[in-house]
Amino acid sequence: MPQRATLLIPPGLDGTAPVAVLLHGAAADRGTLARMAEAVAETGIPVLNASWAFDVKNPAEAAADAVCAVAYANQHASSWGADPDRVIVMGHSGGGHIVMLSALAPEAFPECATASEAHVWAYIGMAGDPAAAAPGGNARRFFEHDPELLKRMDNFSHVGSNSDLIARFVHGTADFTVPIELTRGFHDTLVAAGYDSELIPVAAADHFDPANPTTDAGLETLNQLQSILATLEP
Repeated sequence: MPQRATLLIPPGLDGTAPVAVLLHGAAADRGTLARMAEAVAETGIPVLNASWAFDVKNPAEAAADAVCAVAYANQHASSWGADPDRVIVMGHSGGGHIVMLSALAPEAFPECATASEAHVWAYIGMAGDPAAAAPGGNARRFFEHDPELLKRMDNFSHVGSNSDLIARFVHGTADFTVPIELTRGFHDTLVAAGYDSELIPVAAADHFDPANPTTDAGLETLNQLQSILATLEP
């Protein structure tokens, strides 16, 4: 099935703006991030709100969907008035797992024919699940029967790649779907490896709040995006 996506392009771009790729959570669709996509576009950058699907029989295809979405943004950013070297990926829940894979190791997923063209500048996790394949992770059971597949799908195994990656994790302290401690462990690993990574806990926020721009946690997601964009200002 062809991958589907919604593209939002603000007017008047001059080729210097980053572009954002949004990935929804598992068992959801891109409609769940429609409001966040609109809010991100209102910051003045193009947004590709992309779909992905998880197949238990071939789970690497989910990561390949993310890699292909990133590669598509790299390929077309210039025509959208954006900078192809400044792709920001934003993933909610399980989408935070697979877009981190696209940020660290796109070449590990040749199921995407354009994997070699994918490059991520910054990552924002919205209650993301980057440790989903690690011990205790929510999705590890789908990969651990195959050591090679597990290595591909475990973000910890790719730490050290794309060492210039900027990472921000917005996570609610009342998230019982993806406990913040799972994200904290991955963030700590990135910091120890020298990455520019920050974990932003939001008191009392639940699993869905960071992906909803009308909540305090969703506003914090947008604040983190703005702080990343500010690094480009002269």
